[in-house]
Amino acid sequence: MSLVLIRRCHHTIRSPLHITALMVCLVGVLTSGVLWLPLSVSTDADAVASSHPECSTLPKSSAPSTYLSHGPIVITSDEDFESAGWPGSGTESDPYVIGALNITTDGDCIVISDTRAYFVIRDCLLTGGSSGDGVRFENVTHGTVYRCQIWGKAKGVTLRNSRNNTLVNNIVSHSSWNGICLRSSSDNRLANNTLLSNYWYGIELYSSSDRNSLFNNSVCYSGIHGVELSSSCSNNSIVENVISHNDACGVELSSSSNNSVVNNEISENGGHGVSLSLASNNTVVDNTIRSNGGYGVFLGASSHVEVINNTVSYSSRDGVRLVVSSDNTLVNNTILLNHDRGIRLDGSSENLLYLNILAWNGLNAEDNGTGNHWNITGLGNYWSDYNGTGVYVIPGSAGSVDYFPKVWPTTVTTTATYPPTGGSTPTETTGEPSIGTTTPERSPLRDVLVIMYVGVILGSIVGVLVVRARRRSRRSQERTGVRYLNDRDENYAVGSSQTSTVFWVPANT
Repeated sequence: MSLVLIRRCHHTIRSPLHITALMVCLVGVLTSGVLWLPLSVSTDADAVASSHPECSTLPKSSAPSTYLSHGPIVITSDEDFESAGWPGSGTESDPYVIGALNITTDGDCIVISDTRAYFVIRDCLLTGGSSGDGVRFENVTHGTVYRCQIWGKAKGVTLRNSRNNTLVNNIVSHSSWNGICLRSSSDNRLANNTLLSNYWYGIELYSSSDRNSLFNNSVCYSGIHGVELSSSCSNNSIVENVISHNDACGVELSSSSNNSVVNNEISENGGHGVSLSLASNNTVVDNTIRSNGGYGVFLGASSHVEVINNTVSYSSRDGVRLVVSSDNTLVNNTILLNHDRGIRLDGSSENLLYLNILAWNGLNAEDNGTGNHWNITGLGNYWSDYNGTGVYVIPGSAGSVDYFPKVWPTTVTTTATYPPTGGSTPTETTGEPSIGTTTPERSPLRDVLVIMYVGVILGSIVGVLVVRARRRSRRSQERTGVRYLNDRDENYAVGSSQTSTVFWVPANT
């Protein structure tokens, strides 16, 4: 459209008015391009983390003000630390130190393999092309990566067949694969790291990576899941992390057992908050699971899972969904203001559900399974739509009944809109809240650009219409025998042909 406007304006440039119309067209093209440009991304990882305050509550890396430029580092034995001149003796109290380096390379920055000595990689800036890893350990124990900034690599940190290592206080962003990846690696500690805008997973544990601790990390804006455990990972703990704004699930457990997801903030992910598929004997406890695009908690073909004392709210679909899952326990959860159902069971049997608060969901519960138990002796669930008389019949084909239901008070300390808007301070309301829709917050800069863009387009259209009107007026005069030629228009004769020039202006489409 912009190209056509320029052609038409240039075709009739014969006066200051025409020139003005052309300039308006050019501004329109440039503005339309600016409007759709993505935000620029800083290569300073601290700046990147600071630009996402919801994902950067952890201490920054406190990196040195200057780095020493250095080439890639490869260490294949304990002896290589000493022969390369790295300070330290390799003991727990005096580890070898690789520090304050800037390693910028298309390939791997630091690769260490087959070592047992204690060592620390600290305060390094690792970046370059996306074909290599920032740090890779292969068959390594007693290594530490501390306060490093790793930006734009294939994987930020990779551990393969490595044990008893520590990754702490690092910022890993914009990896073309995963932020941190553990393969067949156990007994490692990941703490206080910021994982931001990595293309696949923020943190991935794979292939029998067991007994690892993920504590107090911030995992945001991953292209798929925030945290992924798959292929027989067991006895791992995911505790007190902030996991938000990832494109798919916040936490995904697949074919993995005996893991704990405890006291995490899991919010505003594009898919489910916590998803378990073929994942049995896991615990999901004390988490805040809010405003996720799928289900708050999803169990698929999973059994003996404990979902206890979580707050699940504002899910775009169900709060808790079980599909072909049996012998699970859901106790003492607060499940409210989810768009579809609070709890839904499909093809699932022998699950135990009691002391849950189910309030103001699209439908508080639906049971399409068999043999599920909605109470124990004397203890049922709390329902916002229970009138206090008799039993509570659960909707669905199962015909399940809560024999000991409790009335949930109709006073809720929240402003109940769906979805919530930006984490505003809750206010107290009474009565059953309505579930409506709200418009997501937009950037003020984007609004200004939109107004400019519309104004420029309207100005372009007006300019073209004026030019056309003048041409029609001139032709009308020519038909009545009046020549409309002057010094400015001497080359514009009736019936003459003129080749229009196209100004090529790149525009984002």
